[in-house]
Amino acid sequence: TRYKIYHVGQIDQDISDIHVSDTGHVAGVQFIWDGGDGTPGHTFRYTVNTGLELVSGMPDPAPHHQVGDVNGAEIIVGNYMFSLPGSRPAGHMAFMLDPGFTSLGTLTGFESSLAWGVNSSGSVVGTCNNYNYPAADENKAFIKHSGLSMGRLFHTIPGNSWAWCINEDGQVGGAIEGLGDERLAVRYTPGHSPLM
Repeated sequence: TRYKIYHVGQIDQDISDIHVSDTGHVAGVQFIWDGGDGTPGHTFRYTVNTGLELVSGMPDPAPHHQVGDVNGAEIIVGNYMFSLPGSRPAGHMAFMLDPGFTSLGTLTGFESSLAWGVNSSGSVVGTCNNYNYPAADENKAFIKHSGLSMGRLFHTIPGNSWAWCINEDGQVGGAIEGLGDERLAVRYTPGHSPLM
């Protein structure tokens, strides 16, 4: 098998959460290693036209970024960490870089969101959650189309749900919680019921 490896640039820290689009755009996170757990520092992107660059304009302070996906139009989605009141774990908020920063918010009644997929139309999928610590978390899959409010996916499913990826036809790959807390892989096609 023949292949090529391209050096896209130098980052002086560890890197993670690396994604590549069908047009070769790359996005990920630069980690600052502190000798214990790594603390992500900056989201970065690479394009053939601009080369490697750290993304500016992220919330400050936002000690933890995750990149979920990047599409062919260089739109990056992911999430950043923020503090929740009390002794609960930190929350996350979904974001989009197109090219500037936009917080995507949450579904009504939820306090956190994580974006994991974006297609070429700019439709974003992910999961909203409530950290009911120490009780079980509540998770619901979402979809957000460009210019519209965030909406629930798998809304007929009573338990937890997650959305991980979306293709050019708007089909969504995700998971739902079945009886006995097992997770079932699902594919959602617009206008149809989820396939399990």
